Parts: sequence; C-alpha cells; structure tokens
Amino acid sequence: MVTIGFGQGASSLISFTYGAGERGLTKELRRITNIMVLAAGAAVMLFVLGGSEWYGSLFVKNDTVVQMVRSGAGIYAFSFLFSGINVINSFYFTSIGRAMESAVISSSRGLVLLLIFIFILPPFLGMTGVWLVAPLTEVLTLFLGLFFIRKADSGA
Repeated sequence: MVTIGFGQGASSLISFTYGAGERGLTKELRRITNIMVLAAGAAVMLFVLGGSEWYGSLFVKNDTVVQMVRSGAGIYAFSFLFSGINVINSFYFTSIGRAMESAVISSSRGLVLLLIFIFILPPFLGMTGVWLVAPLTEVLTLFLGLFFIRKADSGA
C-alpha cells in the first residue's frame, strides 16, 4: 500500500511534467520515486528477515515448521526489493500515456509470469519453488520494465 501511495502521489507530477515537455524532470521524478520505494522495500525485507522466526512461532510450536517459514521468508523477502519499482514503473507508463507498457508490466507481475512460475517451479524445486515464485516474477518484471524505460527514454 505504501508503494501504491508513492505511485499515486508521483503520477500526477510525472504526467504534468511529461505533458509540459520537461523530460529531464519527468525522469528525475521517476528516479526519486524508485529510490524511495526501493528503500521502503529494503526496510520491509529486513523486517521480514528479522522477524520470520518470531512470526512462524506465532502459529506453531514446531521447530521444523518455524525453520521452513524462516528459510522461505528469506527467499520471499527478496521480492520486496523489486515489487515497488515494478509498481512505480507501471504508474510511470500510465502517467506518460503509454498504457500498453503499463498493462504489460502489471499483467506480467500479477498474472502471466506469476502463473508460469507457479506451474513450473514447485514441481521441480518443491517448497523452495513455491517461495521462489514471487522473487523471480518481480526480477523478470523489473527487466521488462527497464527495457520499456530504455525504449521510452530513447524516444522510440
């Protein structure tokens, strides 16, 4: 929700500066917003990593299950670093009138890549595959977003 708040706050500014032809300021707003959500994602990641054992022990008193939660959370928490940037990239493309790129980013991270990894990773990697779905989805979506940004920034 914090990331969505950043996106909503930045989108009107990005849209205004883009419409005014201030491309440098538009890019700077995107960069600053991405730094903010990266910092927020890092804070959440550290919180999840630091609290995973405590969180797991809230629900069960079985050391094996708590260790599973701890190891899984360590993998899953990595996705928080990139999820915010992907959300902001989607907001960015919506703000500059490039709905197709925004839709591709959103649908990739929320449906397409997610489903592909859900069906592929667990059969081969078991429970580790389940935990890897979110981080791999976010990382590949990040590369997709960076591709679109490079293309947009070059004027294509």
